[in-house]
Amino acid sequence: MKRRVDLWTLVILLMSWGILYSQDVPFIWGHHWGVGARAMGMGGAFTGVADDYSAMYYNPAGLGQLKKLEVFGSFSHLSVTDKATFMGLETSESSSYTKLDGIGVSVPVPTSRGSLVLGFGYHRVRDFDNALYVTKFISSAGDSVTWSYNELEEGGLNNTSFGGSIEMAPGVLLGGTVNFWTGSDDWTWRFTEEDTPHDIWTFTDYVETDYIHTKFTGVNFTLSTLLKPQEIFQLGGVIVTPVTLTSKEDWEYTETTTWDDGYRSADSTDDGYWDYKVRSPWIFRIGGALKPGPLMVSADVEFKNYSQIKYTSYPPAAGYTMTDMNIDIKENLRNTMSWRVGGEFTVPNVDLRIRGGYAVYPSPWEGASSAMDRKVISLGAGYSFQNFALDVGYGFVSYDRMAGDVAELEKVEVSKIVFSLLYRM
Repeated sequence: MKRRVDLWTLVILLMSWGILYSQDVPFIWGHHWGVGARAMGMGGAFTGVADDYSAMYYNPAGLGQLKKLEVFGSFSHLSVTDKATFMGLETSESSSYTKLDGIGVSVPVPTSRGSLVLGFGYHRVRDFDNALYVTKFISSAGDSVTWSYNELEEGGLNNTSFGGSIEMAPGVLLGGTVNFWTGSDDWTWRFTEEDTPHDIWTFTDYVETDYIHTKFTGVNFTLSTLLKPQEIFQLGGVIVTPVTLTSKEDWEYTETTTWDDGYRSADSTDDGYWDYKVRSPWIFRIGGALKPGPLMVSADVEFKNYSQIKYTSYPPAAGYTMTDMNIDIKENLRNTMSWRVGGEFTVPNVDLRIRGGYAVYPSPWEGASSAMDRKVISLGAGYSFQNFALDVGYGFVSYDRMAGDVAELEKVEVSKIVFSLLYRM
């Protein structure tokens, strides 16, 4: 006979809760790293600096500082370790991903006075990549099986931006971009119940698999300014308008059992398609940079009201209406104020720059503990030769994920190394 697991109802409830909150709001999935190795090495505190191509992302107004055409390219390597505790037993799963991080160009346009610079580029701005594995031997009143749970996710959000900057008056720059968002997410979870190690039942294993593939598209705008009241001080401000992501989602669900005689039966199969829209909140950011000699220090503050995330169509959750999901968002998500600090030191008489930074991204979940805040430590260096600038940046973050999925406790450690090459002509 096939075993009937007494705790299965509880596991289903935990999985359902996890699916609802892990697959609904892409603006809080994964991690945001920004664009380019130089800014990353400075903790992402680049709003008040914005003096190279990556201003396209951090503060488009800063493009007006560029005097030469710049061609930019960047690659990254992401490493993720997920330590999860399942029914008192901790397991660890590691994964890594190498991808194109960004590519673009900025072009100064000749003017009789002031400056006008245009830019175009592609940027990977949020990584969804992660892997989780937990397992546990279950024994109760003579019954015994082994449970295991896998979760795999790969994807991200990208934007392709067109923009520019113009100097309206000496030391006053205005800029903006239009951002065309694309992205995808492949998410798979699998629950396995194995008749091991004692081979009590008439089946070898029972497997449930759920696969969701989502594609995203959307458009929004970035508006910004950069003020240079003094030679050594700059102040930048950025407004990012909401983006409504159109999400097209295909899903498949299967249950299979392998019996002791080797026969595999398909107990249940199902598939479907969701088409929904969800809108992000406004983002407001301000940052400054101080450049006394070879040392530059910078700082950013950014405000997001996550509770203003809103479904503008029927949501991707069976049995939930648009009103249900939007009420849940308002009750469970909150305002956040993230901040970043960074520094860059130029070694005298050598085209070498050393960088460091620190950033704090508070959890958007209402009532979340400080352990769920994402605290990023970053380091970096850059070297210039002829018309080239080669930069490398490294970031590390460790945080707890919200309980409620199969794991009672989940700690995620993420590191990312980015290599960028900038050519000026």
